[in-house]
Amino acid sequence: LELQALNDAINALQVTINGTPTITDAQLALIGITGATVDNLDAIQITLAEGTTSDYDTLANVQARVTQTVTALNRLTAHSTLDADAGNNPQLQDYVDAGISGVSDKNLLAVNAQLRLTAELTDKNSAAEIQAIVTAANDAIAVITHFTAGDTALSVAQYEAAGMTGVSEDNLLAVNAQALLLTDVTAKNEVAEIQLLVTAANDAIAYIVSDIAPLT
Repeated sequence: LELQALNDAINALQVTINGTPTITDAQLALIGITGATVDNLDAIQITLAEGTTSDYDTLANVQARVTQTVTALNRLTAHSTLDADAGNNPQLQDYVDAGISGVSDKNLLAVNAQLRLTAELTDKNSAAEIQAIVTAANDAIAVITHFTAGDTALSVAQYEAAGMTGVSEDNLLAVNAQALLLTDVTAKNEVAEIQLLVTAANDAIAYIVSDIAPLT
């Protein structure tokens, strides 16, 4: 019975590597692989399938890939506070290593912001949950991208949800004005582009204070 279970686990590993997520956390443990849980199993299945049989010619290589995946996923799960040092926040490679797709330079900061907004660790400790967070980040960006005259004014929280920094009640009206002035949606569909609108808003306020106000 134990030999059959071991054989089944090895076969499940092979099938998973070939692209069909079959292996369980218990089967990984049976063949000596540590770190797999019910929560992180989907991420492990995804990343194992990104390799080929030749990449996993030893159990040590399988363990290395599992460890890399679990380490990256744990870093994403633990992200709850924006660090002033950008290097201490999740990077693109963390998402790749955790088996998460759809994250790029265009939306990374928004995805990180959505991770921070998800307070419960148990709501962001699997690949499926973080993949849903990527979707939420893209949706948050889209709200700003398609903001037009007649829409309800955007809030500070909506900018923060899309990964923007520097938006407050003090400059919110100016930032919204800049978003409305830029009608080309392709010029405001990335985090960096929208962040430029915040800069433009602050520049406009500074100009009014320094150049226009003294004339009145």
